[in-house]
Amino acid sequence: MKRFLLVIVLFVVLSGAVFASDVHPDGLGIGVLWGGNFNWNGWGFGQNIGLSLKIPSVPVFLGIFFGGIGSDGFSVGFQGDIYFLGSEIVPTFGWFLGAGIYASIWHFSPDEDTSLSSLDFGVRLPIGLTFQPIDLLEVFFNLAPSLGTGVSLGRKNEIKGLGGGLGAELGLRLWF
Repeated sequence: MKRFLLVIVLFVVLSGAVFASDVHPDGLGIGVLWGGNFNWNGWGFGQNIGLSLKIPSVPVFLGIFFGGIGSDGFSVGFQGDIYFLGSEIVPTFGWFLGAGIYASIWHFSPDEDTSLSSLDFGVRLPIGLTFQPIDLLEVFFNLAPSLGTGVSLGRKNEIKGLGGGLGAELGLRLWF
């Protein structure tokens, strides 16, 4: 199973150079993201705000999320996606399909006797819509089914089983 997933990820990464999506502008893209994720394996629902970054000549769209930062805990997440298919539906409005990876860590400590932490990681398949009313501004939305695993840390360190979820992201990106 591990080899199969590795082959799929390598295929998607290498095919990104061949099947590049023409929907997004070239250049530096910086923006904000709001994302939510529903996990069907009982890990719960999370929502976060983040930073979207696209560096020129690098085919990866990056996302860095922060959530739940407060006295009881925090979460930090990272994702990297390559969009390998996409096209305009009408001028200024298009669709895209990609593949990527994610990793996140969270810690929750509601009282002195309870402390829960987790490291999660896996692969994702974003499919979305993009709207660019002017050259500088892009608004986008995507759904991203994911498959992954994780490690629970705390009193009992244990590997979580295989799980997944469905993420949704809404973002605003400026292009320079």
